[in-house]
Amino acid sequence: TVRRWFRFNHFGSYTRGITKPLKLSVDFANLISEGNLTSELKIDQKDEVGTLGVALNNMVNKLRIIVNNIISGAENISSAATQISSTSEQLSQASNEQASSVEEISSTIEETSANIQQNSDNAQQTEKNFYGSR
Repeated sequence: TVRRWFRFNHFGSYTRGITKPLKLSVDFANLISEGNLTSELKIDQKDEVGTLGVALNNMVNKLRIIVNNIISGAENISSAATQISSTSEQLSQASNEQASSVEEISSTIEETSANIQQNSDNAQQTEKNFYGSR
């Protein structure tokens, strides 16, 4: 009877020493599954349950690092996209300016060509007038 009572109480404290940390571990795993990567599991045991707690803490720390790396990568991609967009706008503007310059040069060449033709016509008319008046 005393032995039974002692065994029962000893077994009860033994199971509480396992079930409570396991419940904490399950609750912690549920927090992680909900996206909470800021929590830390506090189990101070030197047995397999304690090893499980350390493994869960290591897992959440690695997940936190992975998420931070993903966020950093996304920020870098966003920054690069902004720079590419800005460069594209600058290239478009430069291309439009070059097209405008080419149009101006073409117009000037046409004007110069028309002036040369007019000068040639005037020279021919002057020559006709000069030789025709003799």
